[in-house]
Amino acid sequence: MVNSEQDRLVQVSRLEGHDETVWSLAWRPNRSFPQLASCGTDRIVRLWGEVAGTWRLLTEIDATSRHTRTLRCAAWDPSGDVLAVTSFDSTTSLWKEVPTDE
Repeated sequence: MVNSEQDRLVQVSRLEGHDETVWSLAWRPNRSFPQLASCGTDRIVRLWGEVAGTWRLLTEIDATSRHTRTLRCAAWDPSGDVLAVTSFDSTTSLWKEVPTDE
């Protein structure tokens, strides 16, 4: 937090990957390392995380089959298990991480 003239904010990372405007991001609560979701005009939800001090893309959700227009907002439920994504097409989709069998 910036408290005085001596304090300042510095950029720690730049997250690149969306092809068009990013409209929303949401911090994911209750995870062992910082994570956030971003979404926008390209209708792709991207999950980012800070791993070993470096921010990187963790995964992408292609929402083009679920939404016909720009993704406007993303929000996690309080547990961080379900991500709600709203669109200008007047719909909301809910996404939940499902463990894969290896």
